[in-house]
Amino acid sequence: MEKKRARDTHKGRRYWTEDIQMMNAIVSDLRLYRRLIVMQVRAQLQYKINVVVDVVTYLSVTGLEFLTMLIYFVQFPTMLGWHIGEVAMLAAITSFSFGLAELFGAGIDVFDETVRKGDFDRVLLRPIGALILVASSEFRLRRLGRLVSHRESWPLS
Repeated sequence: MEKKRARDTHKGRRYWTEDIQMMNAIVSDLRLYRRLIVMQVRAQLQYKINVVVDVVTYLSVTGLEFLTMLIYFVQFPTMLGWHIGEVAMLAAITSFSFGLAELFGAGIDVFDETVRKGDFDRVLLRPIGALILVASSEFRLRRLGRLVSHRESWPLS
């Protein structure tokens, strides 16, 4: 009986150390991802006016989408039981969520194009995880406009 308990304790310790190793690997990958994003941001900030124009354009397009929604509610105070505040909150949450997804995961979105162009071979040759490289490959600052645009709907909701 004592041997079995000792063995179970040993197994529990082994699983515990495997968990720690896995967490260390995740933290290491996140640090690498952050460094790759910082490199992309520095490269994009070489053209400051271009970044400002891109962010303002993205902000204005998303703002026009929201304004279009508001135009419908000028004529009709409710639509199928939905009031303007509820729809504004829903629009803000979806816009913010899509903005985060586009900002941090756009490289995965264009993965098929990466494979088609033959760029994925270079990713596989590097000593870094392919997911980290692909996910950080399409980080664009202009997508910050979509993240900021949700603020215009908070007063309505």
